[in-house]
Amino acid sequence: TASRDAAWFRLAELRYRKGLWLQAEEALTRIRRTLPPEQETQRFVIHAQCLMQRADFRAAAKVWKDLADSRSRPMWARYNQALAQIKAGDKIAGLSTLEAVGVAAADTEEQRQIRDKANLTMALGAVEGKYWIEARRYLERIPLQGLESNKALLAYGWVALAQQGPQSALAPWVALLPREPHDPAVLE
Repeated sequence: TASRDAAWFRLAELRYRKGLWLQAEEALTRIRRTLPPEQETQRFVIHAQCLMQRADFRAAAKVWKDLADSRSRPMWARYNQALAQIKAGDKIAGLSTLEAVGVAAADTEEQRQIRDKANLTMALGAVEGKYWIEARRYLERIPLQGLESNKALLAYGWVALAQQGPQSALAPWVALLPREPHDPAVLE
C-alpha cells in the first residue's frame, strides 16, 4: 500500500542520513509503487548516492541517467551522471556528458549554476592535465558574476600565467581583490 511505501521511503532517508548505505538501499527495494514526484526524485538521489558511497560508480551513473531521462531536474542529474562516469573510469563518456551540460540552454538560476559548475569542473580537469587552451575555453563560458566566478577567475589567472606569463595573470587576479575576502579563491 501507499502508506507502507511511504514508511519504507522514510526509513531509507533516515538510514541514508546516518550513513547506512546498504540498509538505505535495502529499504528502497521494499518500495513497490511510484512515490509522489518529489519523493520519487529523492528516491533516485538516495539510491545513486548510496551506490557512489559504495564506489559502485557504473551503477550510480545509470541511476543518474534514469533520473535525467525522467525529466526531473535533468541538468543536475546529468552533471552527477558525468561525475559518476568519470569515477567509474569512463572518462570519455563523463567528459561528453559534462560538455553537454556545459553548453546547455539554462532558463533558471539553478540551471545556470549547474552549467557553470560543469564548465568549471572541465576547466579544472584541463588545468590539471595542462591543457591550457581547453581550460581557457571552458573558463570563458563562466560569467564574471555567479557562484563559480571566483574559482573561475583564479583558474583563469593560472591558465594565463602558464600560457603568457605573469603580466597576463594579473587582470583576472586583480578582479578578485574587491570580492568576498573570506572566499578561498580570493584568499589564494
